[in-house]
Amino acid sequence: MQETLARAVVAIGKGRPHEPDKLPAFVAGIARHVITDMIRLRKRAVSLAIVPEGMNWSEGDALDCLISAADRAAIRSALNGLSPADRDLLRLCYYEGLTPLEVASRTGEPAERIRKRKSRALDRLREAINRGHDAARAPTMNRGQNVLKGQSP
Repeated sequence: MQETLARAVVAIGKGRPHEPDKLPAFVAGIARHVITDMIRLRKRAVSLAIVPEGMNWSEGDALDCLISAADRAAIRSALNGLSPADRDLLRLCYYEGLTPLEVASRTGEPAERIRKRKSRALDRLREAINRGHDAARAPTMNRGQNVLKGQSP
């Protein structure tokens, strides 16, 4: 509630909403965004219970300790498989930390188009990563033929 009110006061100070009779709906929208942000934040938190005991944190940063070299290679390969436009958009959003609105102002595109492009780029990245994982788990041709014939590999 406090965050919602703080954001509303700042927005009102900047002259928004332009029509005073829309203030209740405007504040309700802010509350919806605050709730969404909080839910997303909870999903990003990872329990330390998954960290193997005896992990030496001095070996690198936490991300290096939790993500294997194979996972990093799979992600790098999937990113390299994306178009340059998709890679650039994801770099702006996740590496530089820009919001779709900020990306839109940099590129001159509408913010809604940036949101849609980002969503589609993430879908393509997810598919490429899944293909990479499926390929790593796929049996060799001979093994697959044996399984299809009902024989054990």
